[in-house]
Amino acid sequence: MENTLENSTHTQAKLQKLLDDKLYIGDLGTKGFIFKRNFGTRRMPVYGILNKNHFEVKAKNETIHDYFMWVAMILMLGILLFAAYHKIYLVVVANSIFILLMFMMDRHRKKKEMEQFFKAFKEASIDK
Repeated sequence: MENTLENSTHTQAKLQKLLDDKLYIGDLGTKGFIFKRNFGTRRMPVYGILNKNHFEVKAKNETIHDYFMWVAMILMLGILLFAAYHKIYLVVVANSIFILLMFMMDRHRKKKEMEQFFKAFKEASIDK
């Protein structure tokens, strides 16, 4: 599984190291963790949910961003239907491309956030 981390004291120490080095802000608890980068723009929270002996790691939009995306999608679909009804094909094509780009941008951001988290996790060194 590519988006998992084993639940061990070494893993928890590395996660704590990310918080101590102030690379991430967040909470490391007994049921998992939620981290958010402490730098850069357009940061997205990374969740680690504890399942038996491993953390399942996911990047997820904040709630307000999810609501904005759904409202924008509904608005864009409304414009798409209106333009299709009135046979304004240029608007239909442009709107369809915009909707597709919104989905692709969101997916790309999640993938990039996961890559940055795993890179930072891999580079965190623990003094023994």
